[in-house]
Amino acid sequence: MVYLRARIPHILIGLLVLLVLSPSPVRRNLVTYIEKARTAAASGDPEAALDYIDRALLIDPGLKSLELIAAEAALATDHPERAIPYLNSLSERDQDQEIILCLTAEMRAAMGQYLEAFMLWEQAENLCSERRDFLYNLADHLVDNEKFSMAERVVEHLSSLAHSDPELHFQLAALTALRDPEQALIQLRLLDELSADNQALTAELIKAIEDSRHLNLMQFTLSKVGQVFAKNFEWSFAAQAFRNALDIQPDYSDALSFLGLAIDELGQDGLSWLKQAERADPIQALPHINLAVHWLRNNAPQLALFELEQAAVLDPSNPIIPAQIAQTYEYLGDINIAIELYRAATELAPKDPNLWLLLAQSSSQNNFDVLNIGLPAARNAAALAPDSAAALDTLGYSYYLLGDLEFAGRFLFRALAIDSGFASTHYHLGLYYAAQLDMQSSIVSFEMAVILDPESVVGQLARRTLETLQ
Repeated sequence: MVYLRARIPHILIGLLVLLVLSPSPVRRNLVTYIEKARTAAASGDPEAALDYIDRALLIDPGLKSLELIAAEAALATDHPERAIPYLNSLSERDQDQEIILCLTAEMRAAMGQYLEAFMLWEQAENLCSERRDFLYNLADHLVDNEKFSMAERVVEHLSSLAHSDPELHFQLAALTALRDPEQALIQLRLLDELSADNQALTAELIKAIEDSRHLNLMQFTLSKVGQVFAKNFEWSFAAQAFRNALDIQPDYSDALSFLGLAIDELGQDGLSWLKQAERADPIQALPHINLAVHWLRNNAPQLALFELEQAAVLDPSNPIIPAQIAQTYEYLGDINIAIELYRAATELAPKDPNLWLLLAQSSSQNNFDVLNIGLPAARNAAALAPDSAAALDTLGYSYYLLGDLEFAGRFLFRALAIDSGFASTHYHLGLYYAAQLDMQSSIVSFEMAVILDPESVVGQLARRTLETLQ
């Protein structure tokens, strides 16, 4: 609410200039209250400012501009609904209807009524363009509530006001890609030249759209766009792209399957979509793979194994399938079978660093033959992906388990330099420092792991370790 804090004192000064010309005691009290309101607003205390404005209005209810200021002050408090009587009073007097409309839209947004706020903003057309904080917040909340077409309208308006803001242009391109990938492609290419931020996602979206153009099938392109968003954990964007693909072809198996996966990731139940995908194309492995992920997430490993076994028959050369079967056996506690299946996955795709990483992590996390399995697998992962914090972290942890603290520290610090926000590395550094009896550094590292990822297995391990140390 920086805008409000900046504007309220400026308006109140104008009132003071007018009112100090009157010598009456009542007017002097009015001047005093307005001065105190100005001071409170300037210091970022809208509650106090509103209290003094209310006192001033008791003296002179006819001060229309003061009611406008009161409405703005109310919006800056924790109770934006307090602006309603001031806005109603102004509306009844037919004063400053454009400003009233904008303030009412802002109030509705502050109260969580984003659809109402959007409709009021549309009604106001371009009259609210100066209230950019409100528009930024409105766009964010519309995206959070998956009202993408509305969000696109607001972001498009904002980007016309801030031509040099690449983040806005990226957001507009991303929103456009959900309904019209070809139009988004033009925006994305321009963005790729303007900004280094979001460059990886921009490049992936460009490639997905360009590579799918030859089929001239909008549903296929939209599905590819959704898969890029899913890969980058933008699950609400991904889900909308898949929904739009299904609007064109309701029995599109890939879109059905990925939509079910995205809905699961959003904390809802995607089972019906996943089953529809299986029925739509029973000879494809992908629906079985994604359905297995659903069952594993819902603590049904036997159902997950059933789906994965069907997928393996349908697509025996796909390395993802033995890796997921391995993950399921690891979940069941059968590490021997899990390790062998992870190895089988690496044999199918020996150049894939992610498969080597899964094998290395399974070995190190379960302390299963780290010397002969975990360490070589971690080395392969790090060699294939030298900029992977996860690979270097696992390699450092493998050396720690083998008692080689020099190499453990070397690779853990390299991992930290690549990604200082990776909770696993901080946890492993806590163990590394503890092994060197540097308990102060150890505690700091464990605390950082908890802060970064409190609900994960790593965060919980770090918390339990802290409890034993403190």
